[in-house]
Amino acid sequence: MADSGVAALISLYWPREPAYRDKCGNEQEEAKLQNMSKQIVHTVIQQAVQQLSQESRQKEKARHSSGSLQLERGQLTKKHEKK
Repeated sequence: MADSGVAALISLYWPREPAYRDKCGNEQEEAKLQNMSKQIVHTVIQQAVQQLSQESRQKEKARHSSGSLQLERGQLTKKHEKK
């Protein structure tokens, strides 16, 4: 009787044990995937911010260089008009 009780407990335990492992394994895999996902999103956002910043600096440089060119043209025109 004790053997059958132990066998019953073992038969109850072992079928659940792999499922339990799978559940824990799946939860761990899900946590890893979630962390990787967060890291990917963080990296993509960081790259987008860097790209926008770089584009903004380039536009600012272009604006300053075209503004100084227009200023030089205006000064040349004024000098020419004075003569």
